[in-house]
Amino acid sequence: MDSKVTKLPKRLFIVGARGGTSVGESFERAAKQLGIETWLFDVRTAQSSSRILRTWSWQLRGRRFAHMTRFSDDLVANCQQHQPELLLATGTVPLSQSALQDIRSAGVRCINFLTDDPWNNTVCGDWFRDSLSSYDVLVTPRTANTQALAALPGPRVYRLPFGYDAECFYPEQIDSSPAELDVALVGGADRDRVNLVLPLLASGLRVGLFGAYWDRFAATKRFALGGLNTPQLRAVSNRAMVSLCIVRRKNRDGHVMRSLEAAACGECMLVERTDEHLELFGSDGDCVRYFETAEAIPTIARELIANDALRLQMRCRVAARMQAGGHRYDDRLAQILNYS
Repeated sequence: MDSKVTKLPKRLFIVGARGGTSVGESFERAAKQLGIETWLFDVRTAQSSSRILRTWSWQLRGRRFAHMTRFSDDLVANCQQHQPELLLATGTVPLSQSALQDIRSAGVRCINFLTDDPWNNTVCGDWFRDSLSSYDVLVTPRTANTQALAALPGPRVYRLPFGYDAECFYPEQIDSSPAELDVALVGGADRDRVNLVLPLLASGLRVGLFGAYWDRFAATKRFALGGLNTPQLRAVSNRAMVSLCIVRRKNRDGHVMRSLEAAACGECMLVERTDEHLELFGSDGDCVRYFETAEAIPTIARELIANDALRLQMRCRVAARMQAGGHRYDDRLAQILNYS
């Protein structure tokens, strides 16, 4: 671990999810490696198995979890009984303002690592924004909302990028067989992302779009290849010659989880130019290539596709940068524990 923890809690509660690339499970693994007694409360238990109830609660009750009250009450009771020193929430979790106040009254410090922008109305409601002032510490991966968070009464605010889980993301052995795709994009679709990839889709290059909702847009439907599990995400480095990395504007992202996961796998990356990406990857050509316009994407992609030696060099450089840079989630957890 690159970051040293000044004081370890004996017991840590994490509120998040397990499975896939869930940040909560990555933090759970990191905490257990440090010898911390760790409990993870899975937010999926706050949802209903009924699609109708989930939809009603989300759309008509202000982006609420169907069983939010039950989940909050159970967590409060566990905090009062088992007295963890610290509770680490990961993003939009089903904890009300009153539940957080009860948890803090039990002597538990509360931190939220904000995986999404709280002012993104597609992922959370007013109840979640109201709860933010009841945390002791807020940690945001994005520069765009740091000032707004700092204006809230109460919590201390820090900026810390996303990380990657070294157990899930690492370079696969380079496959010498021909790649089936020229360019792959992993991540959910939204209108901004669709507009950015239109010139690429019209370029004649072999493009694969992985993730949710690409099949809902007429322009991208035939390129939509569905979701990927963790081993399949690692295999993208051999499946496609170039990996395209685009941020989410609705979420005011300057980088995304995929930015670090693709880099840790040693993919040849064509990355949207942002200050946060420059901070992570350095200048253009150091270990990634950058684009600034939709029209530039196919042009730069062709340059990379035509140069086998350059792609291999960039793959090795970006993986080495991740491994040397202290970007694992155990490094991130150490920093968060020091904030507490």
